[in-house]
Amino acid sequence: MAETISRVMVILANPASETDQRSNLINNLCKTYSEACQNTGLEVDFLDLYKDEEFDPVHNLDERDTKVLEYQIRLRKAQMIVFFHPVWWQSVPALLKGFLDKVLISGFGYRYSNKVVQGLLEDKQAIVVATSEQPVWQLRYIYGNILENFWQKVVLGYCGVKSKIFVFGNFRSVPDSEIEKWHKKMENLAKKINTKESALDWF
Repeated sequence: MAETISRVMVILANPASETDQRSNLINNLCKTYSEACQNTGLEVDFLDLYKDEEFDPVHNLDERDTKVLEYQIRLRKAQMIVFFHPVWWQSVPALLKGFLDKVLISGFGYRYSNKVVQGLLEDKQAIVVATSEQPVWQLRYIYGNILENFWQKVVLGYCGVKSKIFVFGNFRSVPDSEIEKWHKKMENLAKKINTKESALDWF
């Protein structure tokens, strides 16, 4: 049986201006989810990468980065990791990519044993929430699910983390009533943690 979740680490990566309400949508979805988690009694460790001025996303193998060590400790403490980001070039914004490059390194996120990769974060679950200006069907059928493959097979899967991804497409054109449904989905995801209908049962 999966471990009961008591601590969720929520990581937001949105470089867009906060004055643009639709570009700021991912921030609002993140806020809705985080508040819903807190309302259910969960501890939420929130990280806004674009507001952490101490983090340098450039990977340097010869440098010991104390900020990276801090992030790794925070990730270790969480049973669930939830990423929120807009889709950029069918992938993630640069700062989030730098976070993944520097934090999920060999020895922390994975290791090789007899030339076979072994994920070191198998005790964790993850959810990825992304917003795209393009319709979801284009992401899947024209671009070949690049984003889902990146997260589920390349990054989280490599580290042994079982994950679920939610992409909300065409966000600049959908009516406000549709966005309200997206917020409700975030609330429901949080409320179902540690229930029989929780995200854990999807894996």
